Amino acid sequence: MLSIPGYQVTEVLYSGIRTIVYRGCREHDQSPTIFKTLAAEYPARKDLARLQHEYALTKGWVESGLAQAYELVPYQNNLVLISEDIGGGSIRQLLDGKAMAVGEFLPLAIAFAKNLNQIHEYKIIHKDINPANLVINRATGQVQIIDFGISSQLSRETTFLQNPDHLEGTLAYLSPEQTGRMNRSVDYRSDFYSLGATFYEMLTGMPPFAAT
Repeated sequence: MLSIPGYQVTEVLYSGIRTIVYRGCREHDQSPTIFKTLAAEYPARKDLARLQHEYALTKGWVESGLAQAYELVPYQNNLVLISEDIGGGSIRQLLDGKAMAVGEFLPLAIAFAKNLNQIHEYKIIHKDINPANLVINRATGQVQIIDFGISSQLSRETTFLQNPDHLEGTLAYLSPEQTGRMNRSVDYRSDFYSLGATFYEMLTGMPPFAAT
């Protein structure tokens, strides 16, 4: 478990190949807090740069639908991104392979669409909208979009043809232009495609396309 001065880390929320996410609180005011760090003992520079990039994008946000970063602190050979925590779980966890009732889906869809609009007002393309990156606290109704490690602060960008093993984003929700396999630039509409694919899964229990 992490040990960071001024914070208490209480549990592991997610442990993946690239990142580990913890939950805890800030000691001086007991504010719920999320800690995101890299899984590798000696992370690659590009992965450290992603955490630095995510912190730079999110540290100034004040809107309730966008998770504000508090600090980016060095930890051993790593970095830890410390952000606010709304105390929820992801849509992926909520669905657990099942479809969502239309009455529950519609208010969430509207809320996440508004959140995405807030992100685009900052001139940011998220580029990895998927059920794991949409968070909801069912007790309070608060929702957030998280994980800005590969986001771009541009109105559009050009994507080049890449091996599928090296694509940025989550393949089943990726817009065609993000694959580099069509002659189109990536812009804010790519996020709408990914949000639509996520909404499809919320209503049917499965993504529109399978991917390995």
